[in-house]
Amino acid sequence: MYNITRSGTFQTNTNIPLNLMESKSRLGILSVIALSLMIVQGVMVWRSLSAQLFVDPLIYIDISPRENLQVDAGKSITFKVDGVYTSAVMPIEANWYKVMNGVAEQLTGCDLVDTCEVSVGNQGGEMKVQARVQVDQLLIDEVSVSVVGSVIQDDSTHEAAPTQQLENAEQDAPAVTTTTATQPMVIAPVVRRQQVRREAMRRQAVSNAPLVKSFIKRMRSRRWLR
Repeated sequence: MYNITRSGTFQTNTNIPLNLMESKSRLGILSVIALSLMIVQGVMVWRSLSAQLFVDPLIYIDISPRENLQVDAGKSITFKVDGVYTSAVMPIEANWYKVMNGVAEQLTGCDLVDTCEVSVGNQGGEMKVQARVQVDQLLIDEVSVSVVGSVIQDDSTHEAAPTQQLENAEQDAPAVTTTTATQPMVIAPVVRRQQVRREAMRRQAVSNAPLVKSFIKRMRSRRWLR
């Protein structure tokens, strides 16, 4: 500030209060901080609104491969699924199913994954593979697989066990027959001894018959037996 002297000259007033200067500097600092906060808040609001206004919705899902799928029986094939958005295509997690004769069976180890290895089984025919993704609604995509041929090696293996058992039984059969045939050889001497003993007793009884008759006559003559 300036003061006018009596001589008509200007003189600078250097007695400005320090408190006034400090208050002005503080006010300037607070203004800068407030402006910075307003800018940061505005950026956050803009990002939130842009995320709500420009969100990229999921339109459908797509399994690959999907054209002319032929797999030999007993083999497996790996599938992957992509999510198709309005502005991008990227892998998406899904639950995988195998459909046989109209019955869907969830595949083990293929829960919420973007790739799945599917075993087609041992019998030829047609099967379907499904991928399911639950968002606002359930999205399903499926492909058809032709299973070529059939695996009969496993069945022959299962049938070979009874055949082998029969062969083993036939091999064991001679041993059983031999044992049965030798049984008369062990029993025959016993039977023969019994027959010889009976025959000797019969002969002895026949030879003693006259003596027995004479003894009975003597006893009757003595009136012991009447």
